[in-house]
Amino acid sequence: MQGTTVLLSAPLGSRPLIDGSAGTRRTVLSDNSIPTAHRIPAGYTAAPMTWSDEGNNERVATRVWNRPAGGTATPRTFLRLTAGILTTYFTFAGPAGPGGPGGPQVGTTSIRGSAAKIYESKAVDQIVTTVRWTRSNGQELTLESFGTPQAHLSTVTLQAVTESVF
Repeated sequence: MQGTTVLLSAPLGSRPLIDGSAGTRRTVLSDNSIPTAHRIPAGYTAAPMTWSDEGNNERVATRVWNRPAGGTATPRTFLRLTAGILTTYFTFAGPAGPGGPGGPQVGTTSIRGSAAKIYESKAVDQIVTTVRWTRSNGQELTLESFGTPQAHLSTVTLQAVTESVF
């Protein structure tokens, strides 16, 4: 059913959502059931939340905030928050680090009492800073900042945004 939109005549309520193609039960999410960042830097605009519950490492919800460069429609800087879907938490797809998705580890911090690791990957035209942590309830979260060397969030700003995630 990937890519298919289904319109319901009435809310599901307490009824389960069943994938008609595979007969599997699907998680029903509401916008307020997934963590979000509450302290986004000025100029960033939220995109609609997306989610996937396919496969072992794909049970995630994702929120993105874009910041257009110089008033153009092409974002040069954006934030992406990925959270394990409640009741079916995902597992990070391997450790971040050299050769991994987040670059080398550049620091650690504490996010609302949970230990977090900070990774950074630098290329000629892009800097990606990633903060990964696991909440006390087992839910795993990743907040990533993507930008250019001329327009990216500092680690301090990214940590402040991370602190506002709940």
